[in-house]
Amino acid sequence: MKQSYGFLEVTGYAAALKCADIMIKTAYITISHMERIGSGLVTIMIEGDLASVQAAIEAGIESAESSLLTANVIARPYEGFLNVTNQTKEGSDG
Repeated sequence: MKQSYGFLEVTGYAAALKCADIMIKTAYITISHMERIGSGLVTIMIEGDLASVQAAIEAGIESAESSLLTANVIARPYEGFLNVTNQTKEGSDG
């Protein structure tokens, strides 16, 4: 089965940790990456089957409260998707 991916972006590292904890406890997902973008922004990338990712992102949205910036789910992306996210991660360091 092809994995789906979810992204949750919040303000504050403590808020990101809280959201990540809630998402893991809510559904069978894996946290692929947590990236501190700068200015207190943190993006959490999760993966799993589509239903689990959707449930986890919904739980993350609820727990984020006012720290939520954006959230997205990408269902079964094309094969080169991870290459794009890896380039983005590597390129964001400076």
